[in-house]
Amino acid sequence: MTRLDSHRRNAPLSVVAAMGLLLLLAACGGESTLESSDQPLTTSTPLLGAQANAPETASPVDTTPTIGDITWTTAIASGTRGPVDDVARYSTDAPSIIAVMPAASLPPEAEVEARWAYNSTALDEFATRISGDRGPGDRWITVRLDRAADVLWPAGVYQVTVSLDGVLVQEASVEVIDPA
Repeated sequence: MTRLDSHRRNAPLSVVAAMGLLLLLAACGGESTLESSDQPLTTSTPLLGAQANAPETASPVDTTPTIGDITWTTAIASGTRGPVDDVARYSTDAPSIIAVMPAASLPPEAEVEARWAYNSTALDEFATRISGDRGPGDRWITVRLDRAADVLWPAGVYQVTVSLDGVLVQEASVEVIDPA
């Protein structure tokens, strides 16, 4: 049996699993949120376009809107709204799946959209969008899925894609595993 035949045979199972996840999240109050912080970025690594050793003479400031790499975290820092840690995977009993990314120079008319997938199946019900109406500047953007306390996450791979004004700018996946 070829790999393609195996994929075709297992495709209905993926669709059934994704539909089950949607029903499970809808029944348990699972939700997706996209938040933007008014707090300035505090990061130890420079954002895209930043120079580590800027010359002493004044140079033009790069105002190209950017969204940096996604960090998976267990919580958001209350002061900065940035990630409190960096996790490689979540367990099925994690209260939330949280992706955080730095954003720089977003103009007021900018639109940021996040879309979720589970095991490569789109979770369109959890797509979220914000505009840059908080004014230009650097900030953290948070995308999260929350679950009810009495329902566990289905094990698998969760993916988020982030677009800025309709153009894909970031994409990341994280695995959710059964701790048993």
